[in-house]
Amino acid sequence: MVTALVMSLVLAADPEAVAEKRQGAVVAPAALPPGTLALYGLMGAPDLGAGYRQGIGGVELEAKALFNIFEVSGLFEGGVKVPIFRGERLALAPGVAMGLKLNSGSRYFDAANFGYLGLRPKVSFHATYTFSDLMEGVAQLEVPLTIPLTAQGIQFTPLLGAGVEFQVGGSFSVSGTVHVGLDVVKEPLGVPQTRAAWGVRLGVGYRLF
Repeated sequence: MVTALVMSLVLAADPEAVAEKRQGAVVAPAALPPGTLALYGLMGAPDLGAGYRQGIGGVELEAKALFNIFEVSGLFEGGVKVPIFRGERLALAPGVAMGLKLNSGSRYFDAANFGYLGLRPKVSFHATYTFSDLMEGVAQLEVPLTIPLTAQGIQFTPLLGAGVEFQVGGSFSVSGTVHVGLDVVKEPLGVPQTRAAWGVRLGVGYRLF
């Protein structure tokens, strides 16, 4: 009881310590604090995948692999998030990433899709808000640009997303986010097309530390 009381006083006096105690593995918190590590899996549309997050040296490192079921494409991505604010409830972190994308060119779901091997740089901004010990609100802005190396064309897909992540027991958490935006694609010998873009992501994560 004495130990619990001391910890409560420390946390109350130090908002940073409260933030460091946050749970989350998939999309929360905005950036993992130093010394923490998480693994997660994603399912939904159009992407399925898995990833790894680690807080180290004041930043978060992340690596993930995604499979787009509409394009029949694979993406391998590595990036870094830099926490610029971590308060008692709110956390903010911009990020940058670089991906390698292999697209089969399947047109079963998308008539404008085309095959290529390319690079996909991305900038992003992440915000999380702690509603309770068991729930975090999430907001994300992702701006990826796909640059094919083996074909002439381009794809630009900014997405704005929001959702929640729940602690479900121990170090496990589940998340759900919805994303909307635009998809601007120019296939070889074609003209740019602008369409609506969307995504639904359900995640399960495990926080090791």
